[in-house]
Amino acid sequence: MTKKFEDDRWLATFPNANPNPVLSCDQDGTVTYMNPATQRLVAGLRIDGVEDILPKKHREVVHTCLKEKAACLVETTIRSQIIAWSYYPIPKEKTVHIYAQDITKRKQSELALREQFKYFRLLQRIASAANEASDVDKAIQVCLDEVCALTNWPVGHACVLAEDGTGDLVPTKLWHLDRPKEFETFRWVTEMTRSPPGVGLAGRVLVSGQPAWVIDVTKDPNFSRTKLAQHIGVKAGFGFPVLVGKEVKAVLEFFSGEAAEPDKPLLEAMAHVGTQLGRVIERKRAEDELRKTHEELEQHNLEMALLSEMTDHFQVCQTLKETHPVVAQYAQKLFPGTSGALCMFNESRSVLETVVDWGQSSKSEQVFTQNDCWALKQGKPHLVEDAAHGLNCTHVSERPPAGYLCVPMIAHGDILGMLYVQFAQQASSEASKADKQIQESLRRLAVTTAEHLALALASINLRESLHFQSAHDPLTNLFNRRYMEGSLEREACRVKRHGTQLGIMMIDVDLFKQYNDTFGHEAGDIVLQSIGALLQKNTRGEDIACRYGGEEFVVIMPDVPLDVLARRAEQFRNAAKLIKLDYKGQSLGVITISVGAAIFPKHGSTPESVLHAADEALYRAKAEGRDRVVIAQTPGSGTAVANAKVTSLKKG
Repeated sequence: MTKKFEDDRWLATFPNANPNPVLSCDQDGTVTYMNPATQRLVAGLRIDGVEDILPKKHREVVHTCLKEKAACLVETTIRSQIIAWSYYPIPKEKTVHIYAQDITKRKQSELALREQFKYFRLLQRIASAANEASDVDKAIQVCLDEVCALTNWPVGHACVLAEDGTGDLVPTKLWHLDRPKEFETFRWVTEMTRSPPGVGLAGRVLVSGQPAWVIDVTKDPNFSRTKLAQHIGVKAGFGFPVLVGKEVKAVLEFFSGEAAEPDKPLLEAMAHVGTQLGRVIERKRAEDELRKTHEELEQHNLEMALLSEMTDHFQVCQTLKETHPVVAQYAQKLFPGTSGALCMFNESRSVLETVVDWGQSSKSEQVFTQNDCWALKQGKPHLVEDAAHGLNCTHVSERPPAGYLCVPMIAHGDILGMLYVQFAQQASSEASKADKQIQESLRRLAVTTAEHLALALASINLRESLHFQSAHDPLTNLFNRRYMEGSLEREACRVKRHGTQLGIMMIDVDLFKQYNDTFGHEAGDIVLQSIGALLQKNTRGEDIACRYGGEEFVVIMPDVPLDVLARRAEQFRNAAKLIKLDYKGQSLGVITISVGAAIFPKHGSTPESVLHAADEALYRAKAEGRDRVVIAQTPGSGTAVANAKVTSLKKG
């Protein structure tokens, strides 16, 4: 009675309304009870008995549960249904209760969740690695490697939107290849093939902006590499877009060695990957632009600093010639890796001459005319990107290996010369965008440099002209008296410092008043100009020839002994008599000069005293009959002309 009561109580825990199968079996595994849900499961599966749906190791599980007095869980798959069998032992009764539950949906959910987690981890890895990548190409490479690792597909490749405006996709050299040698031909052909919109796997992705799948590319007439795919064993393929906003910037395509049905969860995940990668690319490009802008700003600041330094050096240059080494030094810093030249008009403005050049081999002529340069003819910069096909200037004697730029230097509306810059990088229609940007930067810098040079050189030219006027006699172009006095002091100091000698000549044109009285002052000016030309032609670079006043001239000759000074004075005297001058059809006759010569410090302890000694010697030459050279007497010799006599004697 008691045993039956316990059985009834146990059976009461399994109502007929329980939707899940419930069973009970003895220690041998024989089913002793099953509820209506179990009967419906058996009937629905059209099997003979419940034993046919139990786990294959059912009896072993029963024995294990009773022996270890512990519950067991076993899963079986029956016609796409996943059943979880829970075994609960009742050791005292040597009975096992079994609860069955259809967990198909739960398993599918778990599988989907695992897939989602797998794709989420993929997104995480791609985002993290791409963020750490130093440039866009490395970010794309990370994505190719990660997707191939996830799918176990051997081939991954990236193509990007062309920048030529065609709308095509152009292949990159970014690949993931598990077996590079096996896919070498596929890679080579792919890198030679553009993908127009709508054509091929990548072209379809480009048009739709959505991931696409091809079960077998060898049977796809729209796939341009069908025969090659058949040859090397490429089958399934899928691709997804890299989106920046709503614009497709790139397409990543992947290929397998086996045909495969579309994997919708994978394609959905790849859509997110493409969007994520697009954001990374967009940020990387923004960072690149910011970095580029920063670098350009730093480069601009450096260039402006160099131009400022060059201008500072120009400020202390007294002549245009002094600026030439300054230009050469800073041109190499401003235009590294290039060759070039600074060309200036000569004094008559008939030709341009190369006054400065830099670099290895400038192809510009050393001397040429204004009509030989397009920039000078047009008055604006002339750029030749490709010397093989461009409109070349005539002064470019040989075809440069790259392009070049001519920039006219204009100041106050006047063309002073031309700056020539020969590019180091190839400038052609096939040149990269980076090379074009470099050339554009060089063009802007060359124009700015030419402007700085033009203003600085014009200022120095004006300063040099004013200095020349302040130091020279306008009639003879010899140095004037003020410059002579300063030079005499300077040379005297050098004599004292080095223990050398300084020769001084005082020269006077004989009977000069007669030229003015007989022929007029214009004739007298012609005589003075001829003497000035004679002195300029017959003096050394270190000599200083001056017009002292009226018809008097002074020549200062550093480091000259007395015998040499006397010989040079005789040469001047004899050369003067060879001058032939006509004025309005009349000969001015023979020109003679008188010369007084003295040596510092032999004839005086100060420059003024030596100049006075030379002047006294000149008076003696006049007094003795003119047309002669007289050497000054040493101080205290007692033979000098009396001061009163010298003062009263008129030169002429």
